[in-house]
Amino acid sequence: MLVIVTSHWKEDLEWLKKSKWPVVLIDKEGSDASYMTPQHVIPNAGNECSVYIKYIIENYDSLPEHVAFIHGHENSYHQKHELPILDVIEGANIKDYEFIPINNVYTCIPFGDDPSRFLELRKFWTKFKIPKKMPPICGNLTVPIGAQFIVSKNRIKQIPKEIYELWYEILISERDVKQWGHCFEATWHIIFGEFWDNQPVVS
Repeated sequence: MLVIVTSHWKEDLEWLKKSKWPVVLIDKEGSDASYMTPQHVIPNAGNECSVYIKYIIENYDSLPEHVAFIHGHENSYHQKHELPILDVIEGANIKDYEFIPINNVYTCIPFGDDPSRFLELRKFWTKFKIPKKMPPICGNLTVPIGAQFIVSKNRIKQIPKEIYELWYEILISERDVKQWGHCFEATWHIIFGEFWDNQPVVS
């Protein structure tokens, strides 16, 4: 079973009426009204990361087999598929892959050439107690951007619930620190068990 979890602020969610899967809505405080009743309304902090983590915390013991974490918009500059995002989710090979970026956009972050970026990542890894090995200092770290992906229950539950609770507490309490959301966006694939240099698959 797959469930879509969407982070909502001001986006028009009418397009999600076409979803073949259950949709869980989590609103940020001050969000526009929509046709769906949100499962939760949370502080407007932490970008979409706080929404994803809130869902995991509240559903940790009853997660579906796969979760598609997405934004509330149907289209964006960081969605580079020819197909609509719901079709991308339908076509994703969840039988063979446990983490699937669904934006088809990648960027190279030069950790070795830009020490400040590496130091930010090191600070993030330590502060959030990320239970995965941190990437080495290197020339380029290729990451999927846009923070929309499908992940399996198995990968989610490799991380203890109390770690997610720590992440949520930091994101909400330090809402003015914008870098935390960016750090999550660049490392979700590592957090959920993929190799740190996440080159796109060419078939």
